[in-house]
Amino acid sequence: MRRCRRERAPGVEACECAIASGRPGVGRTVVRVEEDLTAFLRTQQVLGADVHIHHHQLIRNARPIPPARHQVAAKPPIEVTAWIVWGRDGLELVDTTAQAWAGRDVLVAVRDVRWPVLGVWLASQDVRRR
Repeated sequence: MRRCRRERAPGVEACECAIASGRPGVGRTVVRVEEDLTAFLRTQQVLGADVHIHHHQLIRNARPIPPARHQVAAKPPIEVTAWIVWGRDGLELVDTTAQAWAGRDVLVAVRDVRWPVLGVWLASQDVRRR
């Protein structure tokens, strides 16, 4: 008897070729794997966009977003240390990068679960080059 050389998922005894050939008992194995996968997926927690919402905090020294016509991109981004004042956690010095500036405001990258977006505008006095 000739066996198919296609790769199969672990736990699957036969490939689709064998199922199409009508060999008895082959379809049950594939169904069992699909049932196991379905049962596994039902037990998994689906993470939504608000999964970290309980961590979110205000940044007390954040500045409003300036109009786009006043913003100048920093190319390449400039390495800086930013003073960030969190709503609950207080002052934190963060080594980050300046992405843009507008007048006396600087856009710094913030990759923290407490802040839901990728950056924050700060006053230039709260940012120093490294």
